[in-house]
This record gives sequence, structure tokens and C-alpha cells, in this order.
Amino acid sequence: LFRGKFRVESARLKGFDYSSPGAYFITICTKNRDHFFGMINGGKMHLSELGKVAESMWREMPYHFPHAEIDEFVVMPNHVHGIIWILNRAIIRSYKSAVKKWATAKGIPFAWQSRYHDRIICDDKSLRKIRLYISYNPVNWPNDRLNEPPR
Repeated sequence: LFRGKFRVESARLKGFDYSSPGAYFITICTKNRDHFFGMINGGKMHLSELGKVAESMWREMPYHFPHAEIDEFVVMPNHVHGIIWILNRAIIRSYKSAVKKWATAKGIPFAWQSRYHDRIICDDKSLRKIRLYISYNPVNWPNDRLNEPPR
């Protein structure tokens, strides 16, 4: 308990400096896994207006954070998968904030889950495997554990 509330332990690797240079596989979900970003049809992602903004803001990260490079990524109906190469510090909070700010300005009742999933990419084999996973995510949507019916 912390201040009378249960606290969820971090899913991050204890003792690892996430601001250290390296490649990270990131998954960020919408709150309640609501489908804000579009829909999958015929194995292809068709982005909503907010989905296009989420994609555009992901692509723009290196312009706002010269210490970061983006790799393979995909915007799905209720989450974003991507690989980020961090040259000196993490940037996910800024990305989530920018998408939320845009949605709020447009009157879209959008929210992210408070946390996100990340995985440290340790070698080229893992990097290739994750790149394939991301690129085939729209095709595999019917079997995706994050594919829950819209509320």
C-alpha cells in the first residue's frame, strides 16, 4: 500500500537504466483497450483521424528528440507497437501526452492506459523477430490478445 492505495509493481527490469542507449520494443494501449485508432479490414489497418495523428506523431519523434530513432512500428485499433532506438533517454511520456493533447483539443474522449509495455532488444535475432511481429500485426489482428470488441 502507498497512501492507502494498492500499488502495482513496475513491469520494468529492476536495476536497468532505461535511459541508456539501446533498442526498445514498446507497446502502448488505449485506456480500456477502446478502439480509437481505426479498424482492421482485409488484414490492413485503416486509420481514423486520431490514428493518423498517432502515426504522424510517432514518425515525428526524431525531430523532437534528436537522441531517438524510430524503427518498425504500427498503429493498431487500440494500441501502438514500435521499436525505438534511444541514444540517451526515454521519450514515451511525451509521445502519449502529445496524442492525448491533440484528441482533447478535438473533443475526442481519448485516454491511454497509465502504463505501457517495453522490452529491451538484446540482439539482431530478436530485433528481426520483433520487426516481423510488428509488420504482420494487422494481418494477425483476429488472433491478437489485444483485440477486444469495442465498448
